[in-house]
Amino acid sequence: MVLAIGVASPAWAGAMATRIDLVVVGMDCSLCVHGLEQRLRSLPGAQQVLLELERGRLSLQVRPGSTVADQTLRTLMRDAGFVVRQIRRTPVAP
Repeated sequence: MVLAIGVASPAWAGAMATRIDLVVVGMDCSLCVHGLEQRLRSLPGAQQVLLELERGRLSLQVRPGSTVADQTLRTLMRDAGFVVRQIRRTPVAP
């Protein structure tokens, strides 16, 4: 006997995650990077954060169905003492 159980998929099941790449001015030390990493990880939907101190770049991956507005990122960076020069979004396959 085979018993099939249906499982409801989340609303975002077919959605793709998004990687948000930023070019940031003002990241000068590892302490700055650590504090910024903590702030980014606390954003709703944040899944992965990668920072490159030497290049002044960071990547934030958000879960499928989640989004972070550009203005939210600019405000977070400004409040942390940094300036955003560029924001680029790329879909990421699950």
